[in-house]
Amino acid sequence: LGPGLMGSAIIRNVVAAPELALVGVGAKRPARAGHDAGVVAGLDERVGVEVENDLAAVLARLRPDAEVHATCSTRVDATVEIDTCLGHGVNVGSIAEEMVWPAAYSPDWARRVHDLAVANGVTVLGTGVNPGFVMDLLAVTLTNVCANVGSIRVRRSNDLSPYGPTVLRTQGVGLDPGAFRAGLEAGEVVGHVGFPASITMIAAAPTRESAVTSWWRCVRSTMKPPSNTPAAPAIRYPVSALEAMARGVPCNSVSTARSDERRGGIGGRWGG
Repeated sequence: LGPGLMGSAIIRNVVAAPELALVGVGAKRPARAGHDAGVVAGLDERVGVEVENDLAAVLARLRPDAEVHATCSTRVDATVEIDTCLGHGVNVGSIAEEMVWPAAYSPDWARRVHDLAVANGVTVLGTGVNPGFVMDLLAVTLTNVCANVGSIRVRRSNDLSPYGPTVLRTQGVGLDPGAFRAGLEAGEVVGHVGFPASITMIAAAPTRESAVTSWWRCVRSTMKPPSNTPAAPAIRYPVSALEAMARGVPCNSVSTARSDERRGGIGGRWGG
């Protein structure tokens, strides 16, 4: 849904993927209706799928497994289209920036869409390169191996020239200083729409301490002392080391167990 710049790239990738089948394409602009989706997407061949404007009719007739939503950036603009897909029992994957973490903008809206999807037995996925990867998930992944994280700073530079007027307008591109200031005051120039989603995702990511602590609870619940080793000495060393890790103490600063606590037990295999 939405054969614009991003939607056209999605169409080209779907057509190229042998495991996927492009069964329909919806568009908001009446001028796109009736044209072959391959031509609209810039392919050198026709794909035999015409672009249509009536989303509900397309879904009712084709009953697709999933719809890729690429018409807008905000949850408000996406509401009718997402609701229509969910109401027809169609899974939704949206590249709308706010859909990556919609609760950052409206927890009530996010809960309503979640409940609608569950009621219809389908799913909603908010995804994208940014937000969704470059300015949030990548930062979370890279810092996951760090013992301590004092701050995270992400800087991204990109070329906006291929994008349409909606993106350029929200970024303030092409405006004179007076129009730019007026746009800021009116809330029309907002910079990157996905900043709140990215910031919330990073803030909500599990810290190293909570991740290790949760893992250690699972480990400790399943540990049993070897039959040939007294229980207390065998357990003492890995507990002390891993609980220290859970408190954020680097492994190389944890004292090793005494020799009499490591005679063939768990400590002997885990520690050192």
